[in-house]
Amino acid sequence: DSWTKMEDEGEKLRAEGNALFQSKEYLKAAAVYTKAIKVDGKNAVLYSNRSAALLHLSKVKRALMDAQTCVELRPDWEK
Repeated sequence: DSWTKMEDEGEKLRAEGNALFQSKEYLKAAAVYTKAIKVDGKNAVLYSNRSAALLHLSKVKRALMDAQTCVELRPDWEK
């Protein structure tokens, strides 16, 4: 169904963003995580990952906003 397709697309984008992050291509990683968030806006992992990428780009305020969203979505998650 369409929900599964959205989750699959979000997962593909997350994996792509992770690969870019591992390659230290933080700007590209943040852009891909943003695409993934547009597909799956309730996925706390995406906000956490984009927050980390933004921190590497010294975008502290934006990183903090993503971190706060992550906590709101998954208050029990310790990452």
